[in-house]
Amino acid sequence: MKKHYLLGIVFVACFVFSTSAIAGSEVPGVTDDEVAIGITVPMSGPAAMWAAMGLGNMAWAQHINAQGGIHGRKIKVLLKDDGYNPSRALANLTEMKNSVFSYGCIIGSAIAHATKSYLIESKIPVIHIHANPRMWTGLDPNKIRHLFIAYPDYVDEAEAITKFAVEKVGLKKMALFGQNDDWGNSAKAGMEKAIKKMSGKAKFVGHVPYELTERALSSHAMKLKEKGADGLVGALFFEFHGMAA
Repeated sequence: MKKHYLLGIVFVACFVFSTSAIAGSEVPGVTDDEVAIGITVPMSGPAAMWAAMGLGNMAWAQHINAQGGIHGRKIKVLLKDDGYNPSRALANLTEMKNSVFSYGCIIGSAIAHATKSYLIESKIPVIHIHANPRMWTGLDPNKIRHLFIAYPDYVDEAEAITKFAVEKVGLKKMALFGQNDDWGNSAKAGMEKAIKKMSGKAKFVGHVPYELTERALSSHAMKLKEKGADGLVGALFFEFHGMAA
């Protein structure tokens, strides 16, 4: 699906180019022969696996460029490493502000929260915000028209995974290991919602949270073991995964 994110950016770009050309105005990151797209991803640190999203978009841009680009314009990808550090991600985005037409791959609720105000105020198109969609509820739709969110609701996602683990896998005691933020808390709400709906088929035996900056997790593992769960949902810096113990 990575190529679709970039194609979405390109589609928006083509539309803006046509209207901008008519108006004769200048668009940051756009020249007669090039379109610049900015991406910040964790290329280092514990969440470095997510660099694949940025690298995948860059590879797809190279593929498009090899075929002549989009209406004669080549795609230039500015890829920066944020190490999954919110302040570093914000710095990357602000550094690229006047050099790119659009942003892509905002990864993680912690990153999205730290950059939320900036992304709204900058009005730079953002394709695919990989974070809790609920953080955007209640906002004026006209102020976030340039933000494109393609990730499922965390509560709904955790509820669906818990239901599958209980009804299809047969697990009876479910625990949660998750970040101490919106992601982990939303996962907890989703799991509890699912357990309540299943009326006694399973129990939620506890949530062991961890901080984003923590690296030594052996004590957390012991706490999870003490919960006596036969199934675990992880709300970590990667996707939710239902895992039988």
